[in-house]
Amino acid sequence: MFSRQFEYLAPTSLDDALSALASTPGAKIMSGGQSLIPLMKL
Repeated sequence: MFSRQFEYLAPTSLDDALSALASTPGAKIMSGGQSLIPLMKL
């Protein structure tokens, strides 16, 4: 199974994160260790 194409952002502040979420349709916040890779494959 292959992962979907994605863009990785690493905001350094809450304001940057909220701005990125507001300006990117379909954006999601993702975090995790072992569970992150399977989630990205969906």
